[in-house]
Amino acid sequence: MRSSKRANPDLTAPDRIRAAAISLFGRHGYADTSVRAIASEAGVSPGLVIHHFGSKEQLKQACDEYVSRELIDTEVAAANQDLIFTMQRWLAEPDEYGAEFDYLTRMLTDGSATGAGLFDVLVERTEQ
Repeated sequence: MRSSKRANPDLTAPDRIRAAAISLFGRHGYADTSVRAIASEAGVSPGLVIHHFGSKEQLKQACDEYVSRELIDTEVAAANQDLIFTMQRWLAEPDEYGAEFDYLTRMLTDGSATGAGLFDVLVERTEQ
């Protein structure tokens, strides 16, 4: 498994579901990933996915928010570091951040409002 977060038995069911969704959406895209596949990857039932997130679309929104927050908050937490440093760290630790990086790549190119908004933030921070 690429993401150690998915393999961590200490994570809550919603955390495992979100990690599985990030990995699968990043690898296969939103349209080609089923709730059943996410549930299987997370080791839960499809009903539990819907119970925690309401729908596949709401799960995607939760994934978008999580990856955006991970990227931006990680940058902010790394005092005196910039976005390039954060991205280099993500690329240097593929076992830890590979799924998030794949997801981010899809998110920035999928034409969604969330992806476009994050792109604008990234451009602004890069310019700074």
